[in-house]
Amino acid sequence: MSIFEEKLASIKHYRNYPAMLPFIGKNYVNDSGSRLLLVGESNYLPHNSVIHLDAEKWYKNNQKDLSKEEIEWIHCRNILNTEWNNGGHRIYKELNAHLSSKFNDQNLRGMDYVSYMNAFQRPARQGDSIKHIVNKIDIEKSYEVLKDVIKTLKPNKTIFVSKYAWDKLGSKLNNTLH
Repeated sequence: MSIFEEKLASIKHYRNYPAMLPFIGKNYVNDSGSRLLLVGESNYLPHNSVIHLDAEKWYKNNQKDLSKEEIEWIHCRNILNTEWNNGGHRIYKELNAHLSSKFNDQNLRGMDYVSYMNAFQRPARQGDSIKHIVNKIDIEKSYEVLKDVIKTLKPNKTIFVSKYAWDKLGSKLNNTLH
């Protein structure tokens, strides 16, 4: 269990949806002292899912309301530990390739050196951007989770790999974390 688990698990949203806990690479805490948090946009749920379409209900519900398949679609840690053969996982493959070349360690994947989370805490429709359904409650809830994760993981750098997530959430962080 990582040194961050207890604090992350105490964040209300992660008590409701533990499958959405951020991925923490096995070498996130390393001898160099560098800690990098990558922030994506959102998870997806399959086309036949409707539980996430009402934001207020999503944040009042919890993971027990999801099917086994839906849980797998939002399970951040499992997704980051796969081979990313699914077309929707191309971003992870690209990030891993770039990170691997930087860290140059044959024994670890590049993603093993970082932590990763999605900015938005409500999934989008399969293959679509969250920006088509995002509303005020999504911004508020996601911003609070993002701040709590950053305070817990204490990254040296946080990089948003989604412009939309940066515009809606990341650009507001500098004024509140110092």
